[in-house]
Formats: sequence, structure tokens, C-alpha cells
Amino acid sequence: MMIKIDDHIRLQFLDAADAESLFDVVHANRDHLRVWLPWVDSMQEPADMRNYILLCKKEFEAGTDFGFAIMYREKIAGRIGIHHINRHNRIGEIGYWLAGGLQGKGIITRCCTALIRFGFTEIGLNRIVIKCGVGNKRSMAIPEKLNFKREGIVR
Repeated sequence: MMIKIDDHIRLQFLDAADAESLFDVVHANRDHLRVWLPWVDSMQEPADMRNYILLCKKEFEAGTDFGFAIMYREKIAGRIGIHHINRHNRIGEIGYWLAGGLQGKGIITRCCTALIRFGFTEIGLNRIVIKCGVGNKRSMAIPEKLNFKREGIVR
């Protein structure tokens, strides 16, 4: 499955063959990602990423997770997805990360816009949540730009 954002950006499902490329992006951005994403340090080699991708495929098949690679100019630049999908209540949670050198270019905002549309029209969600670190100013700017309502702080 693929969602085209523009001529340079698309969202696509990962395959186990993408494990090394995704691992390389995580490894190159490890220092800035680990501050916000606790799973980063559990990815120590491409085999760890391969296992993660296989888990993502199972969650997709179960309908509880729609995770995509962010492809920027034909290279993996990050990840975005609708996670923790509750089919009964029709709720999902968007999560995202992007390689440090590509931040601040509006890539995540554009990807979120497309993913929100996908969540409502293709998955049939009624509610989409974005959670991000309180101190992560760039990440917090995304839901604000998308006119999400800030409902609280999880402690």
C-alpha cells in the first residue's frame, strides 16, 4: 500500500527487505530520537528492525496498526502511522518520527494531513489522537498546525 503526498514524498508499507535501510536511518538519528522514543535503543542491528517490521505486518493484518515508511526522494526518511486502533470505539493514535536533517520542512505536517484523511475515509475512524512529548516543540507544533484540540497532558 502506498499513499502519495507529492512528487517527492510518499508513504509506503515496509517489507522485511527494508530492515537494513530503516535501521540505518534510526542508527544515524539515534541521539535525537532516543530522547523521545524509548524503543530506539532496542534496535541494535538490522535483525531487530526486521522483527519489528514483521510485527507491524501482523498488526496491520489484525487491523490494529497502519504504519508506513516516509519516503523522501526515494529514500526512507522516517515513520508515521495510525497505531493502537480501537475498532469498537473507532479511535486511532498517530505517531511519527523523521530524520533530523529533514525536520522543519513541513514533511510531517503533509504526511499527517494525508494520514488523517486515510484514517477517516479508509479505516473508518471517528477520532484521531496525536500524543507527543511536552518538551518536543517541533512535534507539538504539528497537531497545532492541523487544528487539533489540546485535551491534556498524560503523566
